Amino acid sequence: MKRNLLKDYAFMAIGIIFILFGLVIDKNFIRLYFVSYIFIIAGLCIFGHFVSNILKYISIKNIKGLERKIEIDKNDERNIMIMNKSKSKAYDLMTYLFMIVIIAFSFMNIDKLIIIVLLALYLIIQIYAIFCRFKFEREM
Repeated sequence: MKRNLLKDYAFMAIGIIFILFGLVIDKNFIRLYFVSYIFIIAGLCIFGHFVSNILKYISIKNIKGLERKIEIDKNDERNIMIMNKSKSKAYDLMTYLFMIVIIAFSFMNIDKLIIIVLLALYLIIQIYAIFCRFKFEREM
C-alpha cells in the first residue's frame, strides 16, 4: 500500500506541474492558448484522480477491516450486476440524448464541422457497442 501511496503522491505532483505549465504557457504565449488548455485539463484530471486515491487511503487507514469489507463489497456479484445494469441504462439514455442534441444542432444551423464531429463520435460509440456485443457473445 505504501508503494501505491508513493505513486499517488508522485502523480499528484505531476498533475500540479502540468497545471502550472499550462498557466505559464497561457500567460506568456498568446498563440499557444489551445496547448495551455490541454495541459491545464490534463493536469486537473491527473491531480483529481490521484488526490481521490490519497483521500481514500487516509480515510480507511485507521479503521481495521474496513478495507477488506470495501473490497468484498466491490467484488460482490450482486453489486457488480447492479452496477452493470445501471451503466447499461445510462448508455441507453446517452444514446437517445446524443441523437437529440445532434438533431437540435442541425436545426439551429450550427457549424457543419461541429455536427460532423458529433456524428463521428456517435458512430464510434455505436460501433464500439456492436464490437463489445459480438465479443461478449463469443465469450459466453
